[in-house]
Amino acid sequence: MECKIYKLGELERYRYVVVLSRYRGKILLSRHRERTTWETQGGHIEEGETPLEAARRELYEESGAVEFEIKPLCDYGTEEDVARGTGGMVFTAEISRLEALPKSEMEEVRAFDILPENLTYREITPVLFAQTGCWFYRRATVEDLQVLVESRLETLRAANGLGKDADLQEVREESLEYYRESLDSGRHVAYLAYDAYRIIGTGGISFYQVMPTYHNPSGRKAYVMNMYTDPAYRRKGIAWKMLELLTARAAEQGIREVGLEATEQGRPLYEKFGFAYAPGEMVLKL
Repeated sequence: MECKIYKLGELERYRYVVVLSRYRGKILLSRHRERTTWETQGGHIEEGETPLEAARRELYEESGAVEFEIKPLCDYGTEEDVARGTGGMVFTAEISRLEALPKSEMEEVRAFDILPENLTYREITPVLFAQTGCWFYRRATVEDLQVLVESRLETLRAANGLGKDADLQEVREESLEYYRESLDSGRHVAYLAYDAYRIIGTGGISFYQVMPTYHNPSGRKAYVMNMYTDPAYRRKGIAWKMLELLTARAAEQGIREVGLEATEQGRPLYEKFGFAYAPGEMVLKL
């Protein structure tokens, strides 16, 4: 199901509203009692209602929001809507207070740091959220192998100043095998940043084991890899958010030390995040 974005007020007739809501800095989504997937608040405009009135009503009924700031964002419609000459109005809402979920078709409401994979309208919801100027992130799976490998090659080209004609076939094949095995085993976790379904950033963290030491009794370590942001989206907080997601995964596993190899361009960001030089390490190239 594809949707088309219009400027606010461009459509002449509205049948429904969609509310992209946030609560305490997180995305707030609802789950229908007959589904296991998550969706934004919204629904059909009732007779006599304005789009704003419908949006306020649907937001309360489907989330329990009682104090919020809501404003229109844009218009949108599916191919079917366009054929009918109708569509929907999209709103954003910043919620400051929630009460118990009212009796409605919604069974549950939950706040997410990132958009979950199991969205009811997977083709539409990310596109709408992209209109807010907020990027969204999801954890990569084995279904994303080709995407991960291509982003890895792009990262290597950028880090090493390689042209498009550089021979990276062996790296491609080895990376494909690495991702296939490590994603399944949990030895590597990767995230993808999107702007409407276009990848604008990647990041990964690999977990490994060394001999226990006094400062690291478990011997478990982690290494951040494949940090890359599309040049058009740099200095917008995407890499910082990626680091938060990746280091949180390490912290969940009780890992006390996370390393990375910084380029000159990336070093200021990593230092600001808290990474520091680790003296004493030596490398022998064979």
